[in-house]
Amino acid sequence: MTRTVKRTLKLLLTAAGLVVVYFLFDRLTHTGFQFHYALGWLLFACLLFLVCFNWRKKLNFLPIGKAAVWAQIHYYLGLFALGLLLLHIDTVWPNGWFERLLFVSLMISLFSGVIGLLASRIYPPVLVKRGPQVIYERIPRYRREVRQQVENLLTDTVRETKRTSLADFYEAKLEPFLLSQQNFLHHAIDSPRPAHFWRREFQAIRNYLSEGEQEALDQIEQLVQRKINLDLNAALYQIMRYWLLIHIPFSYLTLVLAMTHGIQIEQYS
Repeated sequence: MTRTVKRTLKLLLTAAGLVVVYFLFDRLTHTGFQFHYALGWLLFACLLFLVCFNWRKKLNFLPIGKAAVWAQIHYYLGLFALGLLLLHIDTVWPNGWFERLLFVSLMISLFSGVIGLLASRIYPPVLVKRGPQVIYERIPRYRREVRQQVENLLTDTVRETKRTSLADFYEAKLEPFLLSQQNFLHHAIDSPRPAHFWRREFQAIRNYLSEGEQEALDQIEQLVQRKINLDLNAALYQIMRYWLLIHIPFSYLTLVLAMTHGIQIEQYS
């Protein structure tokens, strides 16, 4: 059985679980059963279990199942919780400022989790396809080395050709690009736009350069391509590393808000 088939079956089981819960709770409503009340507590139980996945990762020494199995449960239970939420609020936008705060917190937690899941599946092949991978902590040093090599080439070229066209181009356009990480959003969606942009820029200036400057431009173009690859690596590594800085805090915030919401319902019911 292929991975695609397995994922499809898991999604179908998740959807079937929501359908079963809906019709079961809906039929029990006729016997005095409180539909939204029960859904709320079931949703809270799902949120509590979802948060337990973070605790599981910190307790690897305990014999409580493989982390991979927990991860799979975490993914599909998150989708199940999203479905329960939509059934529970029974509207696009909840009433009351506290309920809206809880809704927004939960949605941020769920969608940041989806982003993290997609990033962990999509970005590693992108990094392999788009060039040599580098260690994230070394990227700033490599970026400085690229800028230094470009500046050395420019110094030698100006000295040999007695022309400043390439140096002027560097000061006007290249230097800001080489000084820091650029095009984060384009790299996040694996867009070729940064590479195409610089290809057009180099082509546009090439006709105004002498033969010696054109040779230097060829080397600079290769260094710029390396800088683009470094920016790509930096952007994708940052997303894969730092999405948890959003997901985990909002998960705990959601759990606290949901608990407070449940206590309020118990007090006033």
